[in-house]
Amino acid sequence: IICVAIKRGVFIEESYILMECIDGENIRTTEDIDKIIELIKKIHKKGIYHGDLNTSNFIKTGNEIRIIDTQAKREKYWWFKRGYDILTLKEDLLVKELKYDVEKRYKAKKGIGYNFAFLLKKFKRNSVINKIRGIKVKLRNKGWKI
Repeated sequence: IICVAIKRGVFIEESYILMECIDGENIRTTEDIDKIIELIKKIHKKGIYHGDLNTSNFIKTGNEIRIIDTQAKREKYWWFKRGYDILTLKEDLLVKELKYDVEKRYKAKKGIGYNFAFLLKKFKRNSVINKIRGIKVKLRNKGWKI
């Protein structure tokens, strides 16, 4: 990141991030996803989670895979956010299209945090929750700040 500019009122009104341009290709193959898994294992081992783990947040530059968007926050306990990362990657369109087995390749810890992340993901897919999301989107499109 080269520069961050934020205009604040009571809430953030506008924000801009100036970043380095990285020339590369989209992730397309199981080999590319294997490299993403290895990269994610390394950052998870350091107690850091991605926050929006999907193949569109990575780019291939030559033989290297680079992260182009991440929250990169630290998680101290439970493996909840790291488990949530893995469950999010399982839902990625390319991962599904290639029938890539994320859990088998990652060998995820299935402790209390992972199980809680699984239940939260399942809850978010509930039809009532989806209706509420739809209502929020319509209100935002009308200019509401929710």
